[in-house]
Amino acid sequence: MQNEDISRKLYKAEDLHSAINVIDHLVDQHIQVSTNILYRLLQECTVKKVLVLGRKVHNIIKRSGQIHNTFLGSHVIRMFTECGSLSEARKVFDTLPNHTVYTYTAVISAHAKLGHVEEAVQLFKKMQQCENICPNAYTFVAIVKACGSIPDLMKGRLVHSFAVESFLESDMHLCNTLIDMYAKCNSLKDAFIIFDRIVHRSLVTWNSMIAGYAQHGHGDKAMHIFQCMLQNGEPPDKVTFIGALKASSVAQQSYALCRQLHTFIVEMGYDKDEFVQSSIIDGYGKCGDLVGAWKEFDCVQDKSILTIWNAMITGCCSQGCFEDGFHLFVIMQDSNIIPDVVTLMSILKACAGLDALDDGRIIHVFIVEHLYDVKSQLGNAILDMYAKCKSVFDAAKVFEILQKDVVTWTAMIGAYVSSGNDTLALQHFQHMQEHVEPNEITYTNVLKACFSLASIEDAKLIHSAAVSRGLETETLLGGALVDLYSKCGSIEDASNVFANSSKRTLVIWSSMFAGFAMNGHHGLAWKCFQDMQSDGFQPDCITVLCLLSACSQWGSIEEGLKNFESTFQGHFADSWMEHYTCLLDLLVKAGFPKEAKGLVKTMPSPSDSIAWMTFLHNCQIYGDAERAYKCFGHVGR
Repeated sequence: MQNEDISRKLYKAEDLHSAINVIDHLVDQHIQVSTNILYRLLQECTVKKVLVLGRKVHNIIKRSGQIHNTFLGSHVIRMFTECGSLSEARKVFDTLPNHTVYTYTAVISAHAKLGHVEEAVQLFKKMQQCENICPNAYTFVAIVKACGSIPDLMKGRLVHSFAVESFLESDMHLCNTLIDMYAKCNSLKDAFIIFDRIVHRSLVTWNSMIAGYAQHGHGDKAMHIFQCMLQNGEPPDKVTFIGALKASSVAQQSYALCRQLHTFIVEMGYDKDEFVQSSIIDGYGKCGDLVGAWKEFDCVQDKSILTIWNAMITGCCSQGCFEDGFHLFVIMQDSNIIPDVVTLMSILKACAGLDALDDGRIIHVFIVEHLYDVKSQLGNAILDMYAKCKSVFDAAKVFEILQKDVVTWTAMIGAYVSSGNDTLALQHFQHMQEHVEPNEITYTNVLKACFSLASIEDAKLIHSAAVSRGLETETLLGGALVDLYSKCGSIEDASNVFANSSKRTLVIWSSMFAGFAMNGHHGLAWKCFQDMQSDGFQPDCITVLCLLSACSQWGSIEEGLKNFESTFQGHFADSWMEHYTCLLDLLVKAGFPKEAKGLVKTMPSPSDSIAWMTFLHNCQIYGDAERAYKCFGHVGR
């Protein structure tokens, strides 16, 4: 039978299963089937990821006498890889009598893709050292991807040097993979060097660089690349927009950028794509605009998509709206949408934020019953939830079963600090250093324990250890050190830490301002506040609360009113009651009781008894009996 006749039979087959049965029957009749037809069947099984049918095609290849065909062998390996069966892929490779660059590339890709990166690296070495086979560009792409997935910067650089020696560095696919690998290894300088050398950049090149910067919090650099891409006439696709939205959430003027990107996405027609919609919701959530996130969530027609729910739940939890996040999770469960690790980590965060220990235990049981891997990052999230709910006993039980990394140890130290076991926290910190190296969050937690124990000596030792590891300039740790030294009255140490901070964020500015204010350095506090604004940072709710408290102590009514008014315009209109209480105290102390009473009446949310009690207390101090009597009626309601 001619191959044309076989092709006609395949064309008449109703589906893949029928087509395979046709070929199976022909092989049983000892009719020769061409390599091309067997390859086409393998491709269909690979694309559709049907392992059972793939095994049947593999069996047909064996029976047709083409089991040693290296071309088919490499594609059988690819098929088993796409179907997730590494053991079968490796067995095919091992039974081939001769190996080529294609079979090696296929088996290296299999190990890298299915999580066995070290074995992929060993195979890469073996093909060159034992079989004298030179890798091609596709082999390098496979092994570079493997280095990025670990991530292992040293191995990645070594492979890159081999690619240069093989004169393959200019291959566009390989260049894009190298950019991605260096980005995943947090070596953005190396990534940009490769990016900058490419004369004719593809869309993938631009997307890789944008995603790399966004992934590591360099939002402004990512948005600069995005602007350059547009200026070069390269139209963005949905992958570009997903990377740009992530970048906008960590860039300066993040809210405005997110809005502009959303408008651009609508113009380009990507606003109905499920992944783009998820990124828009996520972007608004991270920018603090939950109203925008909810609007986009409500616009999503197909609510069966898990990523949409994850983005909205994560957005609520990141902005402290834990009840909304938990409510969404309940609705999601009622809609028979199965949560993944991202969902469960957000809900555990919600339980921690609500101090909902019982709900947290229910989620923990759900995770165990549904066989999620609790020894992964999910286990650390469970431990962190128990820590924040101050259940040290539960936290310790989880800690014992986990494969302990720096996150695990840090969460357990946090559990001891949250429950007031500061001595145990310091002991645990000492024990931790025998196993893993602390990070800035570890040091931040330990500093809290030092403050509770009023141990400035221990704090300075920990500070010194952080400096020796090059962590002093980290934002979170710098803010914690400034805060601790300020509260201990050591304003000189606080100022030194602030001066050495390489990247000053709103958090560290606010900590330094609060430090000056609480230690009575009024002039330095005002200068710090003004310098913060000159540096491009607008005060948030926390900063203004601190400012109003300071103004209340100093009697600086004009500055307090001016900053209160400027800060709570726009999306800060629903400000916290504490701010109004501070401003109320400021007005009465400065001799403006009438204005103070007017403020209580015009609060955006119903005036609570605390505000009226503050007003009553100040009337009593300043001898305003008439207003005190009128105020008393409001307190009693």
